[in-house]
Amino acid sequence: MIVAITSMKMKPGLRDKFIQAALVCRAATYQEKGCTQYDYVLSPADADGVLCVEQWEDMNCAFAHMKTEHFQTLSKTTHDTVASFSLSLFDATPSHALDQFFPPSKN
Repeated sequence: MIVAITSMKMKPGLRDKFIQAALVCRAATYQEKGCTQYDYVLSPADADGVLCVEQWEDMNCAFAHMKTEHFQTLSKTTHDTVASFSLSLFDATPSHALDQFFPPSKN
């Protein structure tokens, strides 16, 4: 499993413009093969802060996502709205080490 966490600082006053485009991309991304999470979190402490959390079955699925039309469209908006960003990429293996404290849901 691949986890990508992107922390973004928007140009002043442009967070809402970015979020509108991001939500369109998010809806389409959840239809993609291998996407298990693709969410945005707004910073309560910073009016220009946004965090994106993605989870993919593997790196091939993540790379395929970056070639989609909806991601390319969001990238254009990103160039106009994002002042800076940092990306952390993790190769994560699911663990059951904490199941005794946090039992898996039975949904």
